[in-house]
Amino acid sequence: MKKSLLKWAVLLLLLLPAKGLIAQESAPSLSHALSKEQKTWRDLHYFSIDSTFTKAVEPEEGAARLEALKALYDDQASWQARRNQLEAGIREALLLPENTVGMPLPRSLRTKTIERNEGYTIENLALEILPGVWVTGNLYRPTQIDSSAKWPAVLSAQGHGRLEPSASAARFEPSGQVRCALLAKMGAVVYHYDMFGSGESGLHFGHEAHRTGMAQAIQTFSSMRIIDYLISLPYVDPMRIGMTGASGGGTQTFLATAVDPRIAVAVPVVQVSCFFPGGCPCESGRPIHLMCQPASNNAEITAMAAPRPLLVVSDGGDWTRTVDQVEYPFIKRTYSFYGKEALVENVHLPDEKHDYGPSKQIAMFNFMAKHLGVDASSVKNENDEYDFSSVQPIDWEELLVFPAKKLPQGHVTSIAQIYAEMIKMNSKKR
Repeated sequence: MKKSLLKWAVLLLLLLPAKGLIAQESAPSLSHALSKEQKTWRDLHYFSIDSTFTKAVEPEEGAARLEALKALYDDQASWQARRNQLEAGIREALLLPENTVGMPLPRSLRTKTIERNEGYTIENLALEILPGVWVTGNLYRPTQIDSSAKWPAVLSAQGHGRLEPSASAARFEPSGQVRCALLAKMGAVVYHYDMFGSGESGLHFGHEAHRTGMAQAIQTFSSMRIIDYLISLPYVDPMRIGMTGASGGGTQTFLATAVDPRIAVAVPVVQVSCFFPGGCPCESGRPIHLMCQPASNNAEITAMAAPRPLLVVSDGGDWTRTVDQVEYPFIKRTYSFYGKEALVENVHLPDEKHDYGPSKQIAMFNFMAKHLGVDASSVKNENDEYDFSSVQPIDWEELLVFPAKKLPQGHVTSIAQIYAEMIKMNSKKR
């Protein structure tokens, strides 16, 4: 009896307003039954502005909320019920369809192929994921790819760098190039692409579009459509799709994994946190944490990967500093409901900072080798160490999909157009 009363007391505490939780006065309440007046967050306005629905709290408060959430589920059935609510809420908040079955494949546009002597090839590739909406990126693949075999594929989502295309923009920075090239040499097909409104994606209608709620919606949808494209390639194994990214790329990784079961292996880096929802509207510009009762957070959303292989990489120099003690045990508990604790891991680097540096890449490489089947030995030296010097980054301008700074004719020129296309897409799927 006392245990039952304690459980309900904890749940009651969760339903009380938390300081700093709601950043917009018109954001939804913690109730899932939203009134018509409360649903203004659905309107185009909230997709078009620099909005934040969930604010950071103190680590202790985040940990307390996680502890309270544990009272909601203690087995696979109760977790699955909660998971279903979370997924439905994320899809609703981001205007996502249940799946992309029946949609035409994204139109692909290759503008350049770069053959590298190091054993991999780069294709400058844009994908039209909705009419007039382009994802810009680079496809890294093994040079001697055999179409009679099936190769794993990896989505490489970007975090934040300089928004304008340059050597310091996220997609072009040397560390990311080397990471993708090494994965390609290990036998993976890797698509390394811009965030919405960042890099060449800003050619739609400016880089200010990145700091909007639409960025969070379209980035998650982009992940789904990139998978559509990758599995259409005759040499890609649709059962071996991985995804990784750091910071904002980590957010994209755990969100896409939560809503798309085709992602078989996920490695979010330096982003999973129970007290920090993300520092940009492209991560927290939609009310994804507030769509069911009680409110959720990024640690619980990351747990939605279960029972698929998941590696959470964290460090001591940012908001992932408590992962090894707080978030990871919470996520691992969810895996225990499936008897799959061995499929979730945490590499915590207490003396490191917020980046996707070599030690974090090594952790990812090892995990991808273990669960996605890439060949790590192909990029190791005689000391059994990853040889980062075996590939050299190239000039960022060589990687531009559209060096003339013009997207194909008919591209969208406003968030209103994207919003209309997403509404139309959802109406067709019903």
